[in-house]
Amino acid sequence: MKTIKDLKEFGFIKAGHWFLSNNGRIDFKLEKQFELAEDILYSFESENSIRYIGITEQTLKSRMINYKSGHKENKSSGYTNTFVNAKIKELLIKGQIVNIYFFKGEAECTFLGLRISLSTGIEKSLIKLFDFNENLWNSRGVKNTNKNLKDKIIESAIKENELSNNQTIIKLGKESFDKGFILFKNDVDNLLPLDSEGMDIIYNGKVINGWFTRSFKNKKVNGHSELKDIINNNFVFGEKILVTIISSNEIKIEKTSNA
Repeated sequence: MKTIKDLKEFGFIKAGHWFLSNNGRIDFKLEKQFELAEDILYSFESENSIRYIGITEQTLKSRMINYKSGHKENKSSGYTNTFVNAKIKELLIKGQIVNIYFFKGEAECTFLGLRISLSTGIEKSLIKLFDFNENLWNSRGVKNTNKNLKDKIIESAIKENELSNNQTIIKLGKESFDKGFILFKNDVDNLLPLDSEGMDIIYNGKVINGWFTRSFKNKKVNGHSELKDIINNNFVFGEKILVTIISSNEIKIEKTSNA
């Protein structure tokens, strides 16, 4: 089983740790010189075991603040933040130390003059390499057994005129089927990120990691092969799906009827 020693060989550096504050919630401390590192991979480690590997274009400090605020009473926090927050707290209560590591790819990677993020390029491979029997907290491809989340994503008959302000109906086109994309409509533009960043996609109890991008013409999230498989195996070309914007970094997709 691979440990923190193996992760360090990829260039990960210890940046700080998590701790329980006086109010019983989790908090973190980072070395000041690492707080503003951005476009990075990060990891949580406890007792030499890798617990989580993530990626962010935010600064390391900003991403940790999201996890810190992910306590279950915070209804505006996304599922990933809430889930990882609870996992960290669970270990801290047991008296275990939870350390924060990060990696910033300094290699110059380009394609036809376009910069390629090294962090983005190796994230999936690292998760696969360090995941043994689903020991990582990463929810990519893992069934969620949380009853509240299951209840939240049960498919139901929804008509377009019954949509909430954070919902939209999207027709699945060729790009969605061929590449694993969700193209957003303008009616939810104010709920979407202003720039490129990670976005979780929930379907039928399964959470996968995607990447949101915005251009002059399009606003879309790429779920890569995992979203492509979900769309191809559960929907048909031209089908309309319901998309709910849970937060700026989390959406769920579902059928618009039980048929």
